[in-house]
Amino acid sequence: MESPRVSVIMPAYNGEKFIERAVRSVLIQTFQDFEIITIDDGSIDKTAEIIKRLQKEDSRIRLIELKENTGGPATPRTIACKEAKGEYIAFLDSDDLYYPEYLELKIKYLEKNPEVHILTSLAWTFDEETKEIINYEHGGPVNNLIKKKALEDGEYFKQKQNGVDEIGNVYRYILKNGLDRIKSISSKPLTLYSRHPLQGSYVENKDPVIFVKRIESLIEDITYEKINNLNRKLRKFFILAHGIWYAHLGNFYCLAGDLKKGRGFFIKSLKIKANLFSSGLLFLSFFGFRAYRKIEFFLRTFQRKIFWRLKTTIKILKYKTSYNKAREILTQYK
Repeated sequence: MESPRVSVIMPAYNGEKFIERAVRSVLIQTFQDFEIITIDDGSIDKTAEIIKRLQKEDSRIRLIELKENTGGPATPRTIACKEAKGEYIAFLDSDDLYYPEYLELKIKYLEKNPEVHILTSLAWTFDEETKEIINYEHGGPVNNLIKKKALEDGEYFKQKQNGVDEIGNVYRYILKNGLDRIKSISSKPLTLYSRHPLQGSYVENKDPVIFVKRIESLIEDITYEKINNLNRKLRKFFILAHGIWYAHLGNFYCLAGDLKKGRGFFIKSLKIKANLFSSGLLFLSFFGFRAYRKIEFFLRTFQRKIFWRLKTTIKILKYKTSYNKAREILTQYK
């Protein structure tokens, strides 16, 4: 096989329920110069069998089988990226979906703007059980198309940052190259991002202690010593990033039962920039661990049912054509 223009990277762990759907959303792309590299991360279900069956239909599908599960997508993504033959790297988790024109739109943009190294977009989030649109958000790696050289500059993906590994890669890239070569193609969603209880990014599956370690590893990549000599624009960007991650650390420490340490990170976040998230949860932390955990869960549920619904309704009215296409795609899988 000659070198394709795009390598689509798809890590999977026990993805038998969704992976064929994801692969076929690539196969029907209006842009066809690609390869698909699937990485079975030690699955104990039929994930690998499904990929081997699909390989008989299309020789562009490659399979890498890992004997043992690595604990998250970072290591499988790194392995696949190093094996990739494409000039550009696209990402698709095994439960997410591309619009048919996703690759074509992004490649055309990059051809017209060769100075761009990382091209992002946005997603409709859908509930896997009901197939209803529930949010409008970035959705992680599924919305990034990246030049392979940019991934190398970002030192690929660190296993100890699983769950935030794609953010670490972009941060390390920005430290070397700045922000000017990162662009967004459109505010109109071009992908479908799944939310369901089986996925690693699902909030209820997050072990707060593990996520504390992952976020701390992320912050280690952008310490104040590392950003001190950057220009004003980049220093501001990374300082604000510190504020965001301090807020998340505060929440995860409180959920892990260390309220004192959690308060310390909320205060650090507020010193960088006043925000409702940190101030509200800082106040809540004084009610004790049990109350914190119950109310934090209630607030998260309220966010999904009220705030997400309101935001999504507004975006549906704004991007009606994109929304109708999302519904058309999802109807196939009800």
